[in-house]
Parts: sequence; C-alpha cells; structure tokens
Amino acid sequence: MARVKFRAERWLKTKANEFESEAARGLHVAADHYTQIAEDCMKDLTCPWDPALGPNRFDDWTSELRSTQITRLEAAREHDRAAINAIQKALEVME
Repeated sequence: MARVKFRAERWLKTKANEFESEAARGLHVAADHYTQIAEDCMKDLTCPWDPALGPNRFDDWTSELRSTQITRLEAAREHDRAAINAIQKALEVME
C-alpha cells in the first residue's frame, strides 16, 4: 500500500502544477494525505520489503502487533477519505 500511495502523491503533485491555485491546492492536500498513509505504513519497519508477516510467521502476530496494524489501517482509511474529499473539491473547482 505504501508504494502505491507514494506514487499517487507524486502523480497528484505533478497534476497540481497544471491547474490554478484552488484546484492545485486541493490536489496538494490530497497528495499530503497519501504521503501520510505511506509514511505511517512504513513506520517502525526494519525492512521496507517485508511490511507484513507471512503465514509461516504466525507466532509473530501478537495481539500488540495486530492492534498496531489495525490502528495504522484505520488511520489510512481516514487519510484516504480526506484525500478523496480534497480531490472531489478540486474537481468541482475545475468545472
């Protein structure tokens, strides 16, 4: 998820340069939310290529780890909603 959100952030910032201030501002806000999702997903990982424990590491999935992952995903959902809202507002200004 982090890699996709970083790509979305870059794309939105590139597109923001093509529009006037209000629309551009909305796209930058959305990009910032996607950056936050990606950074939160990668926080405290020892290896960026191993973001999730595989099924062979079932014992490593402690209650604390599950709770942390749930918190991260809930925060990602809120940032995603805010990003979509910012994009919708930017689209309204473009019309």
